Amino acid sequence: MKTLSLRRHHPAPTFALTDASGNAVGLRDYCFRKDLLLFCLHGPHCPECARIVQEMTEQRDDWESWGTTLLLLHAENEPFSAPFRQAQDAGSAVRRRYGGPEADAVIAVIEHRGRLMDGWTLAHPDPADWHEVAETVRWVAVQEPECGACEVLPGWDED
Repeated sequence: MKTLSLRRHHPAPTFALTDASGNAVGLRDYCFRKDLLLFCLHGPHCPECARIVQEMTEQRDDWESWGTTLLLLHAENEPFSAPFRQAQDAGSAVRRRYGGPEADAVIAVIEHRGRLMDGWTLAHPDPADWHEVAETVRWVAVQEPECGACEVLPGWDED
């Protein structure tokens, strides 16, 4: 896994897509509610992406128990057989925006205010480091709100 080149602790790139039912799905849907674990993949016909979705499904209970929502974006018309929300990223525009043109998969942790906290790209067939993902999700969901170290404090004018 390689770290995303986007700046951490800054606003995550927004997106507006639709799910299989035609409902709008966008980053703003999740802001100010819960932290978001975003996955951008090719689609269910890609064997490596199908493996990642299977591994995600095995890990999701921990992430959701920390109050984090999962969102899966994929380029294909057909959705994955997975127990979390999905939307079509036609042309892989969101995946490219987050991970660049060479990324086969993108994993991004976005806190509830819409700031990118961390993220990674994968080149198939590289495995995901689920321990690192889980530790980051746990930090953003549990520890960071307690310590406040990631909050940008206002500057004060001194006269």
